Amino acid sequence: KERNTAAYYMVEFEQLLPWTMRFDGNAGYRYVKTETQGNGAMTYTVIHKTSAFNAADRNNAAGIVSASITQQTTFEGVTEDWTPSVNLNLWGFNDQVVFRYNWAETIARPPLGRLLPTGTCTWDERNIDDGTDVGCGTVGNPDLKPFESLNQNYSLEYYPNRDTMFSLAYFKNKIITG
Repeated sequence: KERNTAAYYMVEFEQLLPWTMRFDGNAGYRYVKTETQGNGAMTYTVIHKTSAFNAADRNNAAGIVSASITQQTTFEGVTEDWTPSVNLNLWGFNDQVVFRYNWAETIARPPLGRLLPTGTCTWDERNIDDGTDVGCGTVGNPDLKPFESLNQNYSLEYYPNRDTMFSLAYFKNKIITG
């Protein structure tokens, strides 16, 4: 179960400049509080060799014995994030050319399935000799951090008429976590 509370504060501005130029944009902060709750089940399986174990026939049921235990798990977590953003535009030539700059911190939360503490781990005595004695499938992590990045976008755009646009853009994405 996930509950999100969000708020956004933004300031917009516009300034006319000489030679039919205009500078406008906005800046703001987004606040997000996420409360997460989940239940899962962890299973731990142990496989031991018996005295009848034959390495040439590793999977013969007479040569191994196994036991499993499953434990119910729960988790709760709360995170709070502030993500700023800035959008700036410099218009010229009667709004036919614009240079844009955008900067923002972004966050993308992991899907709930990756947070749930659920999965299976197996300790297999048959694999001790080759160093792979424990194998776990996909197990969720309640403390998994979100994907965070700093994004910047630069573009130069030309609008010769209402139906036509030419643009040149550069996007930069710096990964912080994730």
